[in-house]
Amino acid sequence: MIRSSLSVVSGSIVWALLWVTANGVIQNIIPDIARGDGRIDRVSVLVLFLMISIVLSILAGYFTAWTIGKKEIPHTVTLGIVQLLIGILVQMQYLDLLPIWYHALFLLFLIPGNVYGGYLRIRYKDRTRQAVVQTT
Repeated sequence: MIRSSLSVVSGSIVWALLWVTANGVIQNIIPDIARGDGRIDRVSVLVLFLMISIVLSILAGYFTAWTIGKKEIPHTVTLGIVQLLIGILVQMQYLDLLPIWYHALFLLFLIPGNVYGGYLRIRYKDRTRQAVVQTT
């Protein structure tokens, strides 16, 4: 039970740390990303943030599956639910600053991204196991 909880919490922490880092890098690359009131109007930037969120969700799901090592999909679904609940709370703070389509897509891709990351881990683990069996 503790290992299960830690794998989900660690996946969420990985996502958050990478998100903050990616945002910092993007804001350094594109200093005028937001208007003075914090709004982001450029669709290309919003799409970039969505793509980053999807990649980070996949990485967090993979990490969660890797740390638990068994029953990967249920753990990544749990991670996705946790990420969705956190995401809803965070997105509510930015409702006036970002378009509603961004909020909806951001939240929509969290669970599938996490689960896909778990699926990739299972595939990699199975492929590695098959390679070891074939070489012995």
